[in-house]
Amino acid sequence: FVVVTADGLLSAYDDATGECVVAPGRIVPADAPGGAVVAAEVYHGGCAVLTEGGTVGLVEFLERGRSVRTGEENLFVAAQQPVSPKESAGENGEEVFPTVPRECPLRILTKDGLRAGEVDERALANVLTEAAASGGGGGETGMGRAEVVGLVTDLGKLTRDHAALSFYSYTTLAILPSEHTPSNRPSLYLATSDHSVVVLDTSTRTLTDVHCRHRLDSPIAMLSFCPNGRFLACFTTNSVLTVLSSTFESKVLDFDTSAGSSSPPREMVWCGEDSVLLHWKNLGVLMVGPYGDWLRFPYPNATSLHILPERDCARILTDASAEILQRVPPGTASMLARGSIDPGAMLLDAHEAFRGANPYVSGSASEEAARGVARAGALREAVAACVRAAQGEWDVGWQKKMLGAASFGMHYAYRKARR
Repeated sequence: FVVVTADGLLSAYDDATGECVVAPGRIVPADAPGGAVVAAEVYHGGCAVLTEGGTVGLVEFLERGRSVRTGEENLFVAAQQPVSPKESAGENGEEVFPTVPRECPLRILTKDGLRAGEVDERALANVLTEAAASGGGGGETGMGRAEVVGLVTDLGKLTRDHAALSFYSYTTLAILPSEHTPSNRPSLYLATSDHSVVVLDTSTRTLTDVHCRHRLDSPIAMLSFCPNGRFLACFTTNSVLTVLSSTFESKVLDFDTSAGSSSPPREMVWCGEDSVLLHWKNLGVLMVGPYGDWLRFPYPNATSLHILPERDCARILTDASAEILQRVPPGTASMLARGSIDPGAMLLDAHEAFRGANPYVSGSASEEAARGVARAGALREAVAACVRAAQGEWDVGWQKKMLGAASFGMHYAYRKARR
């Protein structure tokens, strides 16, 4: 896990042992103007921070075993070589602010702290080689814990100059990870005080204003990307949750939360890929779906609460409990819906009647229902639906019922195959 302090110090620790794997080091130089950190975004590949004065620092974590030729070499090509000025308009009509040929200072952060000396391709290769040698203590299998190296890119001069020329300031930031960008480098999304978003491409060091002011009526206070990178959740200063496509071409949702609270939430994260969680102190957790449907989960006895987003769910940690919140899988929802005629639901009903759990259906009727599913050619689909629903079910009792229904359906499939 990663710890970022208000003055821009970053350190990383091993989740299992608590051992420090990256010693405290400054993402933002101490002599850089900007004041305290106002926003920090941690993702699985690194961290970015934003200060009050518009200074941005980026850390990318590199583990041993990555090829310098295909990975880290690209970092230096992007960060150290001059970039040719671009045209004033992008492919989709966005305003592109070209960067003058300027170096973005690089530093290396290891378990011993910031490394002194000039940082170039050879220096980084040497550091990774040392990390591989020290991290290979796993015996003959070579399965030792991977040493982590942080590559720190100082983007402060670039972002401060752009904000000064454009006469606005930055309010918050979000990171689009490298696996969702064409350049295989992370992109930084900086919300501006004039209701827009500026995209910083770290591979070319260009800043692009996406001109989304017509979609937002107030500045953005919080940003969060969907796990698949397709959608961006924006919480504005007038307490409206807006979900936009990551290309800013369409608006998916506007949800007003001012009736519950006029202040921004403590946390805003995604729960899977189709709902957003908002956490306010003393109000609990609000879950907002893609069509404006919502659920509220109060935690009246929790003195502290934190939400950890996962790719398909979210973990809610309090001082007394640890819970997992996720959307009910579509297969389970269609199977257990009242009056459902889904093949899996019909097979489950037939099995429950066969076991005598349903007093309104006789055993012969249950067998006839199972044969009806088989005659409709949906028996394989029904068995597969029961298995999938059992895989996504947490309750052991329901798991047994669904697997029992799958076994019941396989019995009729075997009889039909023999005939």
